[in-house]
Amino acid sequence: MDNSEAPPPSAMRDRRSDALGSLRVLPDEIISAILENLTTRDVARLACLSSVMYIFCNEEPLWMDLCLRICRGPLQYKGSWKKTTLHLENVPDKYIENSGRPMSFDGFNSLFLYRRLYRCYTTLDGFNFDGGNVERKMDISPGEFRHQYDGKKPVLLLGLTDSWPARSSWTIDQLTAKYGDKSFRISQRSTRKISMELKDYVSYMNLQHDEDPLYIFDDKFGETVPSLLKDYSVPQLFNEDYFEVLDREQRPPFRWFIVGPERSGASWHVDPALTSAWNTLLCGRKRALGLLFAHSALVYGVLFRIAVETRWALYPPGRVPLGVTVHVNEEDGDVNIDTPSSLQWWLDFYPLLADEDKPIECTQLPGETIFVPSGWWHCVLNLETTIAVTQNFVNSVNFEYVCLDLTPGYHHKGVCRAGFLAIDKASLDGAQTSCVSDEAEQSYPDLTRKEKRLKIKEHKEESECDKTTNGDSGSHDLWRQEFSYDIEFLVSFLDKDRDHYNSPWSLGNCIGQREMREWLYKLWIGKPGARDLIWKGACLALNAEKWFHCLVAVCNFLNLTSPTADERLPVGTGSNPVYLLPDCVVKIFVEGGLETSMYGLGTELQFYSLLHKVSSPLECFVPEVLASGIVYFEKGSHKIVPWNGKGVPKINNMSTLMSAVREEDEFPFGVWSKNMFELSRANMLSNESANAITGSTKIWPFIVTKRCKGKIFAELRDTLSWEEALNLASFLGEQLQNLHLLPCPPINKCTLPETHHSTEGALANWDGVDTSVKLDYSAETEILTKTLSVKKKNVKASLTTWGDPIPSSLIEKVDDYLPQDFSNFFPTCQDETGWDGVCKPFSWIHADIMDDNVHMESTTAGLDGNSADSSQENSSSVNGCKDGGFRTCWHPGHILDFSNLKCGERILDIIPIYLDIFRGDSSLLKVLLDRYKLPLQMKRSSVTIEEKFGRLSYRAMCYCILNEENILGAIFSMWKELRAAKSWEEVELAVWGVLNDNEAVS
Repeated sequence: MDNSEAPPPSAMRDRRSDALGSLRVLPDEIISAILENLTTRDVARLACLSSVMYIFCNEEPLWMDLCLRICRGPLQYKGSWKKTTLHLENVPDKYIENSGRPMSFDGFNSLFLYRRLYRCYTTLDGFNFDGGNVERKMDISPGEFRHQYDGKKPVLLLGLTDSWPARSSWTIDQLTAKYGDKSFRISQRSTRKISMELKDYVSYMNLQHDEDPLYIFDDKFGETVPSLLKDYSVPQLFNEDYFEVLDREQRPPFRWFIVGPERSGASWHVDPALTSAWNTLLCGRKRALGLLFAHSALVYGVLFRIAVETRWALYPPGRVPLGVTVHVNEEDGDVNIDTPSSLQWWLDFYPLLADEDKPIECTQLPGETIFVPSGWWHCVLNLETTIAVTQNFVNSVNFEYVCLDLTPGYHHKGVCRAGFLAIDKASLDGAQTSCVSDEAEQSYPDLTRKEKRLKIKEHKEESECDKTTNGDSGSHDLWRQEFSYDIEFLVSFLDKDRDHYNSPWSLGNCIGQREMREWLYKLWIGKPGARDLIWKGACLALNAEKWFHCLVAVCNFLNLTSPTADERLPVGTGSNPVYLLPDCVVKIFVEGGLETSMYGLGTELQFYSLLHKVSSPLECFVPEVLASGIVYFEKGSHKIVPWNGKGVPKINNMSTLMSAVREEDEFPFGVWSKNMFELSRANMLSNESANAITGSTKIWPFIVTKRCKGKIFAELRDTLSWEEALNLASFLGEQLQNLHLLPCPPINKCTLPETHHSTEGALANWDGVDTSVKLDYSAETEILTKTLSVKKKNVKASLTTWGDPIPSSLIEKVDDYLPQDFSNFFPTCQDETGWDGVCKPFSWIHADIMDDNVHMESTTAGLDGNSADSSQENSSSVNGCKDGGFRTCWHPGHILDFSNLKCGERILDIIPIYLDIFRGDSSLLKVLLDRYKLPLQMKRSSVTIEEKFGRLSYRAMCYCILNEENILGAIFSMWKELRAAKSWEEVELAVWGVLNDNEAVS
């Protein structure tokens, strides 16, 4: 550089170009985002590269993100996030202290970093807000609340907490004194659940200077500190809660204990499942916002002064706040939101709003309760340390909205949150003319992208959207909405081809598919006065009307008694619609699409045929099959074709919907064809392939079985005596033995992959069965080996998707734990002919013996052990010991639902029984194994194989990991201490070690 180009001596040096090199072209926001995705070690190395990188790499918000990402167990704040992170990384203290001496550099400036620094050190004492424009009501009656506010608009309620002990006892000092050593969950941007002891959290609050401080947001506080529940009560206005019918472990999170420092708060969001909420401030102050409240514009960093409070901001449904981006996944309808922190929104976006675009605002004072209606956007800003309690609820007003939100699909979910921003003009026109009750109507064109991002539009005086709403389009009423938040209007955006039993279930849903079905059924039974409303919700969420029409068609064809109004809704948590009629049970196969359904029923019918043929003792404990067939919709009506599992039903268009099926087979949809189909399905890794399998059809297999008397075990679990539980364990051991002794059908070699070894095997000596049937054990093994290998390819992604409570540290190690070669998974031996091949027999496997598939029968006995006569059984003393001194005794009667049948290893049937029915009780498992008597593991040949393949516990653990259902979630929920496990072997031995102690070896 010559002197003419040299900067004057007084000019400040610009470090950016030299210090960042090629990275200088990137915005500072992008550089910071890149650093957040690196490891702590890499960030520390980058800090040594240049002065500017040193500045980026020593930002506290960066180290906060790094810390929360690696934190496991209770968190202790060490005065700065960098020190806390280095402490978690076990860096020696002397290096941590040296790292706390920051260097400063001139010649670099960043508005992005300055704003972050400003937000970190802003205090809100000088900020002032007015009282807002949300109504305050004292002594409001339930009728007035329902008529004027519920489902309509927010309101601040006074006087609801006057009798609560929490009004005086929920202060920081008192809570810390009582519960300082109790751990509470904290809210932060990571999906990882992190907790802090209350005393450590209070210390953090006093030391922190975070732009978006952590705050306690704990939905498990009632379990952690039950006494806190006694300090408050649900206000009478909110007593109606339809989620109360669910057991506590099934119910989605609904109540939260909240503690937050100055500058903390909840960023913009809509409450899960479109539930409504109430929030009571006990200590501190909050600020909230709402629609169309105008006042003078803010100057950056200058607000208005106010007393102790919390500030709220709210927008009505469908009005996305400025600065918020809504992501709608087109596969499962999941809705994610990108939003600035509450403080950042106030400082950076609020000043940009025109008066007519201002949110509704209100100031919440201690003792006040705010009501937030279903679907309303809201954010909260704490102006000082605050303590609050909040609960979400479902009542008769928002019930249909909740059901709609849990319905599969994506169009309607985007509309519920983002309004007309979620759809284009063509889709809107199509939705307005659609008729949701027409079963044959096709949905309007799909979105062309997998994910659609929706941002707020610029305000228009009179948009086309305004013209489509109900009422006067020119009205400037305070509560005017930009689209019709009406259930009938929103239903018009449903994806009609999406089905509750087949479509992907949104991971963001607050409740699972099976829990959803059970919830609706429990409401149906428990709230008969609300059945009209419940039916509407069930038609949205479950396609209940569609399946009911199928049921009526089956009943008419078979001359069964027509279902009553009480029998309209499918029962329980099953994977398919199941209906309980007076003398029979009708099951319609739906889940997984037509092919899966055909293989499910075909295998079940093959099994029943074999069961009857060999006269197995198990036949007495399996419900009798009364009829089976196919129901299909054609030319405006339902038609029935009987089918016993043999041959391919002659139905138009069925052949085009099925994969290649060998019609010459006696049972073309039998068990080995099913295993091959499942292998092919597992091998289809793309979403497009998966959708091809589960696509919507109008053809559904069905089966009708005799109804058993009594109750399923799930309904009786908590009432059974220990003796009755032992009796159940013994019964299951005996019936598993009967099931596993049934001969497996022969493999049709033409449908199998190329095999390399063959041998002759003899089946068990069952009456009427040819015991010299040739089996190809290598072919069996090849199918199962390939299936397991394919499942392993995607196991890490599946476990990551399931997430908590599966430890992320174990997910990283899962590939090393599972077999590298699944051919070693099956033992070999040498027979008398010298052939060294697979000698482990494969058995019929039920694969789904869980608490809703075991049926219990009752007898009434006197306290002296004598059975009661029929008149005594019908007396009022049947369910107790009063009057006649009789009690009801329960004993297992039947095993239900064989649609998941397959051929495989016997240990597969032990897994659901031990985890679901026994809930991990090893003593019950030992009783089952003693009665079972068959070997679960065969002797091995002299060939050297890793020791772990000989452990039954290892095999069971591998099957749990590779299962399509989230079995690991159940394991880490029952054995909570295993969430801190260092290895899969530790989990394996803790859960399944009992199998090694009781291993039966032939």
